[in-house]
Amino acid sequence: MFELSGRLEVRKNGIWGTICNNNTDEDTYSSSQKVDDRVALVACRQMGYTVGRLQELSIVQDGVKQIWMDELNCNGTETRLDACNWNDKTHPWQWGNLTNSCVHANDIGIGCDN
Repeated sequence: MFELSGRLEVRKNGIWGTICNNNTDEDTYSSSQKVDDRVALVACRQMGYTVGRLQELSIVQDGVKQIWMDELNCNGTETRLDACNWNDKTHPWQWGNLTNSCVHANDIGIGCDN
């Protein structure tokens, strides 16, 4: 059980949006997935927590509005999510510029704790 858990959202220009990944699920982890616990660690650290873990997609409530990011890739040392890359390491952080068919069923969730 985490002190804080739920769907991961970020705000850009006053608009909240989700981060999704259609190849990540902690229940069926594979070495090809880009989003992993390092994303949760960075997000939780940014909110003042010391521990972060991804939650299974099946237990995260789907978002309904903007999807800002897909396949967020953090190395785990960043202090903020906007210092991470998306899609792959050759693309800089680009808000809402998705290159695939990301849907809210793939919104990622995290759990944070101290």
